Amino acid sequence: MSKISHELLSKSVDSLLALARGETVDGKEGKVRNFVETIELQINLRNYDANKDKRFSGVY
Repeated sequence: MSKISHELLSKSVDSLLALARGETVDGKEGKVRNFVETIELQINLRNYDANKDKRFSGVY
């Protein structure tokens, strides 16, 4: 597994949402969506059982 910086995660989510609004990002034109999009990101932590340890649940 590799680490993802906070800046990269934030930029990626912002780009994805901009494309959903129909904006152009990095030369790619988005398509206007007439519904709310849901993005689910799953992050696994080594040596932690997500069912037992709820400290790491949250929303970005």
